[in-house]
Amino acid sequence: MPSLVGSEMCIRDSFKYCMEHLPEKERRHIYYIMDPREPDYKNVAGYGRQVVPFMSLKHMLLSLSMKICISSDSTSHLYVWRSKPSIVRRAIKQKEELFLQHGVTAMKRVDQLFGKNGSSPMTYFVTCSRPEHDIVVREFDYEPENVPITGFARWDVLKDKSTPDDPFILMTVSYTHLRAHETRHDL
Repeated sequence: MPSLVGSEMCIRDSFKYCMEHLPEKERRHIYYIMDPREPDYKNVAGYGRQVVPFMSLKHMLLSLSMKICISSDSTSHLYVWRSKPSIVRRAIKQKEELFLQHGVTAMKRVDQLFGKNGSSPMTYFVTCSRPEHDIVVREFDYEPENVPITGFARWDVLKDKSTPDDPFILMTVSYTHLRAHETRHDL
């Protein structure tokens, strides 16, 4: 059964690294949906039959037969936005979905969207750390075994290219909603 690695709107880099790290035998079942009119299409065209034109017949057939959708957003990105109800739309919503966390969840209130009872619930919710895992389990109502901790799944190839002579910039930001307890001391 095929697995779809997201769509052109949200996961270009993840597909590339997925294809580089998976054994050849497993790569045969991974597909990436992208509109050939997109400027970045040339960057993934070298993956041949694994790159499937958005809204093509092959796209529809793969969407209907996929086992799991791997994405950094909801399966809504896999099909036409705001479409009328259809066989394909209903089938996509029934598929398993693995969500690749790509930001700090603690800073956002996305449980209404990606929570177990939200409008776009996930089957698996990849998190970057134990605190993020605990938030997804507690606030999003997922079972711990469906919330793997892997680090930022989409940032694992970032390279530190700095040198000792590079300037360091410290930028402070005040998020009042992150303060657990605020104490005031008169000076």
